[in-house]
Amino acid sequence: DLARHIHMKDTAAKHFSALAVWGSLGARSQNQRFKQLDDAGITRRIVPIRPNGSVLDPTSMKGFLIDELSDEMWEDSLLREAIQRILFVPLHGAARNGDQRERIVGRAFLWSPSKTELAGIEREWQTFHEHAKTSRILEAPPASATKYIHVRTKGRDSADIDPGRRSAVPKRGFYLNGPFVQRIVEEFEFA
Repeated sequence: DLARHIHMKDTAAKHFSALAVWGSLGARSQNQRFKQLDDAGITRRIVPIRPNGSVLDPTSMKGFLIDELSDEMWEDSLLREAIQRILFVPLHGAARNGDQRERIVGRAFLWSPSKTELAGIEREWQTFHEHAKTSRILEAPPASATKYIHVRTKGRDSADIDPGRRSAVPKRGFYLNGPFVQRIVEEFEFA
């Protein structure tokens, strides 16, 4: 309905539902900036929710170049900035290969990490920071070994390589772990 309302071309793109949500708010592309949100320091994320109520995927956050990550300090890091305030928009009825036109927009909410969550994210970020500094990013812990965040490939395709001085690997990005996002959605969407 949102896509029809904004006269959006029907597509099978995997981000169709996100385009419909952000397009209904005036965006012409998924990555278009929203000045009011940017000025308020708010990051925006879609959270696909399966019919059984579980989060479909980890939530993609910030992509990074390994050299930049290794040179950052937590206090000024791109990830810390991105997680300070997040506008989550749940989309219910998501299936791995399901029709995105059938998703239902849930109750959007603003979230900020608690002191405990922020401290935990910082600890895990330090681990990934150390792996980047020592050119061992491919040995970074998987999501199953962390509570809050993990790192995985975040390029357009396998040829999207990080051109860093330390290593030539596919571009990487931070993700909020699925179970962590599940707790956030359960706490805030139905509050």
